[in-house]
Amino acid sequence: GTKKKEIAVRDDLRGRRLLETIVHELTHAFDWKADEESVDGFADCVSRLLFSKEILQRVLDDDAVRNLSTKPANVDTKAGRVDGVDIDPT
Repeated sequence: GTKKKEIAVRDDLRGRRLLETIVHELTHAFDWKADEESVDGFADCVSRLLFSKEILQRVLDDDAVRNLSTKPANVDTKAGRVDGVDIDPT
C-alpha cells in the first residue's frame, strides 16, 4: 500500500527555525531515502534564502498574501494533502 505522510511541527517554532524545520520534514516526506546530512544542508540553504529580508518583503508584498485566510491549513494526512495539494509524490 501507499505510505501516508504526516508532518508535525512544534508550535513554539518561529522565524527561520520554523522554515528550516518545515523544509527539512517536507524533504524527508518527498524522499525518505535521503541521508540526514543532505536533508540538513538542503533545509538550511533553502530556509536561509527564503528568510532573507528581500525575499520576505517580496513575498509579503503580494495581493495573494493580503487575502490569505487566517484559519490553519487544511491537512489531510490520510490523503497526503495540504490545502488540496498532494504532498505524497508516490
